[in-house]
Amino acid sequence: MRARVATAPEYPDLWREFVAMTPDYEFYRRQAGGRTIPLVVLEPR
Repeated sequence: MRARVATAPEYPDLWREFVAMTPDYEFYRRQAGGRTIPLVVLEPR
């Protein structure tokens, strides 16, 4: 496996998928004060 941080273009779609599975993170993002919460993408080598 290879891990990388999601790029800006893919972030919105990945965030929507992530929040659909884990809704509490939308609350966390609102509380984060404008900071971007990194999303890590795992890819096969």
